[in-house]
Amino acid sequence: MTNFSEQVPRSNKAYEFLPLFHTCEAFQARTYIRDRELKTTDICEVFKEPITYLFYGRPAYKYALKGGMTKNISVYPVCFIFDIDLLPEIQRIYPFDTGALHHKILSNFIHGDNTVAHFELEPERNRIADVVLHFHGTNANYLAGTLEEKAHDPFNFESVSYAEMHKTYVPDASDERRITIEVHAPERLKLKDGALRAMIVPMPLLGSEFLADFVRDTDVDVRSYDVDLWDPIYGFSSVARVAKDYIAEKAVLNAI
Repeated sequence: MTNFSEQVPRSNKAYEFLPLFHTCEAFQARTYIRDRELKTTDICEVFKEPITYLFYGRPAYKYALKGGMTKNISVYPVCFIFDIDLLPEIQRIYPFDTGALHHKILSNFIHGDNTVAHFELEPERNRIADVVLHFHGTNANYLAGTLEEKAHDPFNFESVSYAEMHKTYVPDASDERRITIEVHAPERLKLKDGALRAMIVPMPLLGSEFLADFVRDTDVDVRSYDVDLWDPIYGFSSVARVAKDYIAEKAVLNAI
């Protein structure tokens, strides 16, 4: 059991899980759609192995683009939405972006000797619920980045750091992954086994027969976002809005 895990009590409350999100550029999404599986080929700098990253409740993503207008739709974001109840396996769970911790981006909040290992949770989906219930109380609070008023033992440095990352904003290189639970799925995640429930795509892709064939094959729910500004950076915020609407439609915001 790790430092953070020891500080997060197990709860026996009923809990309605939010979906898991994987966001990538449309260019990479094409490979996943074609192969009917989400398969990571890049070696993770932190874990030295291929990692399929999923983010809990938010389509969090590492923005590689600097912005600027382009009609090259291949660089626009596509988001895959998974039902955690149907995920075949969870390999690891962390309360936030492990890459940001590893690269010392979170040094304003976390001691320099803290490592990724200090924050790992048991690979059980109920540990995700435990984090949300312990720190936030409800799904809505988690998504809003709002904490329940709670005093943490001052020696629980990891819990205090987690809380401060939600309450305090300072100029740094982190993004919304700083307050998003990170889930590691198997290296290969099949897109036809029922776990994939929805996708969010840029509107110009809706006319694709390639996508239509995938939808017929998987019965996945496809949502879209406008690209009228023709800037991929704004595409990420549009994906986030569609994701919020999807979650609200599923009525799990205030569920516990």
